[in-house]
Order: sequence, then structure tokens, then C-alpha cells
Amino acid sequence: MEKKHMTLDERIQKDLEDLYNKGEIDGAKDLGDLIKTDKSKYRNLQNLADTPEKQKTLQRYMMDQTSFATRALPVYGWGKRDAKTVMVMLNPGNGVENANRELLYELKKRNMSKMFKKLSCGNACPQVGLNDYDLTDDIKHYNEFNANYGDWDRWRMDNFDLKQAFFLHHWKNCGVGLDETNLKYILDNKSSTKKEVKAEVHKRQLEEKEKVLLGKRQLELVPYASRSFSAINKEKISEIFPYVETLFHEIFTYDREFVIFCSRKFKEVFQAYSGNKEYPGTIKVIYEEKDNFEGSKLSVSCSVIDINYGGKSIKAIIANTFPNQALPNAYKLMAAYGEFCYNCLLKHLP
Repeated sequence: MEKKHMTLDERIQKDLEDLYNKGEIDGAKDLGDLIKTDKSKYRNLQNLADTPEKQKTLQRYMMDQTSFATRALPVYGWGKRDAKTVMVMLNPGNGVENANRELLYELKKRNMSKMFKKLSCGNACPQVGLNDYDLTDDIKHYNEFNANYGDWDRWRMDNFDLKQAFFLHHWKNCGVGLDETNLKYILDNKSSTKKEVKAEVHKRQLEEKEKVLLGKRQLELVPYASRSFSAINKEKISEIFPYVETLFHEIFTYDREFVIFCSRKFKEVFQAYSGNKEYPGTIKVIYEEKDNFEGSKLSVSCSVIDINYGGKSIKAIIANTFPNQALPNAYKLMAAYGEFCYNCLLKHLP
């Protein structure tokens, strides 16, 4: 049976050993019932699947939407491990099929040679010399890649990453080193049609995206890919509590300035976790603020929470509106929302 209190390093080691020895991760399999499914939606789709090929496609789609990737590399987080600012997401939002299919590519990219050799040969190749599961070097490469992901990924534009930079724009002393001039230039010129201006905007976007990936710590509550994790089965919610433990242990291991949970679903998880006597941590919502944002129709909110864990405490923010689909490309709105959350937190800091 899995230990309830596992550190992030222990989880990484166990997951990689599972992949090496079994070809899939026990932890991801065990969480299969955590995702709440809309059965009526799938029944309606099934009625349209009138051929074997369509049935097969539907089965793949359903699996991709209602489970976690069990044969993919886990993603526990990116960036500087002891960073002053931590942003916590629910989980990697990749489709299960895609994540599982990309395993060998991801192993090779990270130079995880022992795992690559073992898993690429499957059952067909000789097992001589491949069953030794000392994965020390591969774990080291895995952690180094994740810490330096912003540098590895510096040529690829990603709105999700860049919006984090704008969210942190007004967070003083957050330790990310964002450039005020760059962010202003992007806002002022992102709609320009001039070729040279568009090129400059792109260059500055990449610079700020790289900084936010390298300068902060991003953590995932559940590190296994799934597109549907936002819908949680409340009857199974206790299955996620060991991952909350791992998350808190990692957060409190280092001195943090700011901790930001980027989904209102964290409130649901934390309420259930705090009411469970088997776990020592407590989370209490001490303040919530709502606003009709920037004169628009977008309503935003955030909650200030007090986390007590392992004899330590910290005031943190649940940025309820962070995943709102109206925000990914609206950099100005994201910067304003980040400032809104920062000011809410400031009211409760010493």
C-alpha cells in the first residue's frame, strides 16, 4: 500500500521505477475514479457510433477524457525549486492518449537513457542488462530538465506560460525578474500588423515567458495528464489527499514569499482535506473578494487562505478566475487580475 506521506522526490522515484519495471504508473491507475464523468454525454455519442471504426474512436475519446495518463512521464513541476513564488495548477492538461504516446520522445529529450532503452524495446528485445533498475542518473536528468525547462523551451511561444508573467506583473518581490519595458511593449504593440514590430513583440514575449518558467516554481497537484480533471468525483476525493500532502511538504521545505493556487477547485479539495482527521494540515479561507472586472462583463474572484502544515503557516491565494477561458490571450486583463489578487493578499500580510 502506498505511503500517505511521500515527498516529491519519493513520488518521482516511485513513478519512474513503476514505468521502468511495469510499463505504467500505479499512482495514475489508482486515481482512475477521481474524475467525474458525464455518462449521458457519452451515451449520446455512443448512439452516433454506428460502425466498428466509430466505436473504436469513441472508446479512445472516452478513455482520453475520463482517466489519467498511466504510461507517460509524470509532471510534478517546472522551474526553480526554492523559488520565492510558487504557482500551483491542478494537473498537466494534456490528453491521455497523446501523453502516453509521447513517452519515448520525452525520455529521449531528457536524456533518460536507461529508461529509454528499456521501454523502447518492449517485449521483443533481449533483457540482458536492462533489468537493473538503479535509475539514479535518469532521475537526475529528469529533475535537471524540469528545473531548466524554460531554457529548453525558449523558442516556443505559449500563451499559458506568458499569461503567468502578466499575472505576476504587479507582484513586488516575487523573484521572477520580469521586465516592465518588455511587458508594456507587448501590450502596446500586440495588435500591430507591421512585420518588424510583430517580430519584436514575439522576441519580447519569448523573453518574459522564459523568465516566468525559470524564475518561479510551478507545481501540479496531480502530476498525471488528463483533460478532464477539473470535474472531481466528490465520493473519491480523499484519494487525492496524499498528493496534497506531497504538495504542502514541497511548498514548506523552502522559504516562500507567495503561493498561488490557480483554480477554484482547490477550495473544494482543501475543504475536504481539512475535515479529514487522518491528515495533519489545515486550510482555512479567511477572506474572499469578488468584482465585476475592468468595467467588462467578466466577474472575477479570489480567496485568501491560511495554510498550517508541519508546524508552519503561510497566507496564500486561490486565484479562482485564473483558468477562465476569457483570459488566455487577454494579457492586460490577466495583469489586472493578478494585481487584484495581490492586493487582496496584501490586506492579510504583516
